[in-house]
Amino acid sequence: MAYKISWTNIAFEDYQQVIEYLISEWSLTVAANFESIVNKKLANISRQPFIGIASQKNRLVRSILLTKHNSKTLKRIFFKDHLAELQFLERFCLGI
Repeated sequence: MAYKISWTNIAFEDYQQVIEYLISEWSLTVAANFESIVNKKLANISRQPFIGIASQKNRLVRSILLTKHNSKTLKRIFFKDHLAELQFLERFCLGI
């Protein structure tokens, strides 16, 4: 069973800012490639919600690396299992 995916408002705004940055500083092609990578990772997380690294501060929160090439953009996807829903959190969860 695939989990339903939802985003916190801050996480979704953060993601949109990354896409806008890639379009303005690189190209539409780079942004589209990044979006494709994210969508593949989200599909994988939806099917296997316990993959990734558990946070040391909050074991309910997990994260996966997007690509090894992300320097100042989104580095990891943080997510939390809420029964049949995965909630995506801000990219830099310092309090987690």
